[in-house]
Amino acid sequence: MRFFFCARRALCALCALPIMLMLVLQGCGVNPVTGKRELQIYGEDWERSIGAQQYQPTQQSGGGRLEGYPELTQYVKQVGQRVAEVSHRPELPYDFVVLDSDVPNAWALPGGKVAINWGLLTELQDEAELAAVLGHEVTHATARHGAQQMERGILTSVAVVGLQVGLSQSELDKTTRSAVVGAAAVGTNLVLTKYGRNAELEADRYGIEYMVKAGYDPQAAVRLQQTFVRLKDGKQSNWLEGLFSTHPPSEERVAANQRLANQYSPPSGVQWRTGKRDYQRQIKPLLALKKSAGKVDEGYKALKKKRTQDALTLANQALSIDPRNAEANALMAAAYYQEGDEARAEASMSKAIKKKDGFYRYYEDRAQIRMKQGDTSGARADLERSTRLLPTANAHFALGQLAMNAGDSRAAISHFKLASQDKSKLGQRASANIAKLDLPQNPGRYVNIQKLLTRDGELVLRITNNSDATIQSATLLIQPPSGRTFTVPLNQAIKARSSLDLRTGVGPLSQEAAGSTALSMRQIQVGG
Repeated sequence: MRFFFCARRALCALCALPIMLMLVLQGCGVNPVTGKRELQIYGEDWERSIGAQQYQPTQQSGGGRLEGYPELTQYVKQVGQRVAEVSHRPELPYDFVVLDSDVPNAWALPGGKVAINWGLLTELQDEAELAAVLGHEVTHATARHGAQQMERGILTSVAVVGLQVGLSQSELDKTTRSAVVGAAAVGTNLVLTKYGRNAELEADRYGIEYMVKAGYDPQAAVRLQQTFVRLKDGKQSNWLEGLFSTHPPSEERVAANQRLANQYSPPSGVQWRTGKRDYQRQIKPLLALKKSAGKVDEGYKALKKKRTQDALTLANQALSIDPRNAEANALMAAAYYQEGDEARAEASMSKAIKKKDGFYRYYEDRAQIRMKQGDTSGARADLERSTRLLPTANAHFALGQLAMNAGDSRAAISHFKLASQDKSKLGQRASANIAKLDLPQNPGRYVNIQKLLTRDGELVLRITNNSDATIQSATLLIQPPSGRTFTVPLNQAIKARSSLDLRTGVGPLSQEAAGSTALSMRQIQVGG
């Protein structure tokens, strides 16, 4: 049997070679920015399509759109469009969004979809530095860096792993994480992938070219990299988990940017734009948000230590600093939930949703509260809304439980299959639930039975349980070629991913007769 599987894998690999060769030979094209020939499996239509499809879920996984600051959002869009219009691919459907996250980061999807966290905006000094960041991200889109990552993944059979976002099912805490599942994981993996050295240098080079064409001082790109190197050397944790994890700064990039910037000078009688006054005016409201977010972070740390009253105090302080901060209401809900006050927890989470009604996590959290209250209808509605915004393992696991309790096995299995993509214990529990529901009807999908003989010809069945659930008991029907059917009970549990040898009392049989013996399992009882 092992030889069969190895041979099948080898055959699949041999069959794949012509396909890979065809991709290499037929998928060559010219990079629209560098002019170099390269592998291009995906065309521009795909870039536009994948960017549009993944834009919302990738925003969700990064904290959701920043609500309540329309003037700032419009300002960032204007700067981004100014840079994009002078790029190599001005025809792409560009969009620029500010995300509600204090982690300093920015990213781009294929097709010109660009996001920047407010946590990065508060660290920049002027509009020219913003243009440098957005020019860098625009280049990742124009030079096909995201598409190249996926093309390399196809040829090396790199598996897509779900981005860790979301919440645990035991407590309401923005720092506890689950997995994005299904197709939504594509975009989140793209923005988590670390760009190579050449891609970063290209993005710096052409990003500077774009900002210069848009009228910005190229020295801002040098200052920006110098700041990033200093922060990296200082090992500031929020930078290390944010921008530096995918856009690693280096002295090499500082020097390269300086050489590039020195090549440019403004046209006669024209000054480069820095826009410091305008920029500082635009981000001024974010300084209050930053202070408010600091209180929220302290509050979640207090919750970890079960200091709910301290968390509530910090949440109120955060709201007094910036009433628009929905996460402060979410913190308050988490504190009340920890105290067992579901009514106040639900009311606080509803306030967070009112301020930021397009964020998946708040619906997922309120569903958890409503399930605790016994409001399964309200919980189901929130979970369905949450999964439309961003499908996570937690939400699908909860929907699976609701469907299972309602007796809808088909829907439950569908949700648990998505939840099982999570590689944590939650995914294992989802797989176990699938087995509980499906194994009794379809044992052949999960159980392997090998027929063995003792020296005196008695039939022994080696039963292997390949599922994540325990088989508590079953009845085996054994029919040798003689025609008589034997009923043999399985009274010993077979744990998940384990085997058991069952002596049947059937025999003596020859090897030929054992091989022709028909087997089936009935009355299967499955446990956790």
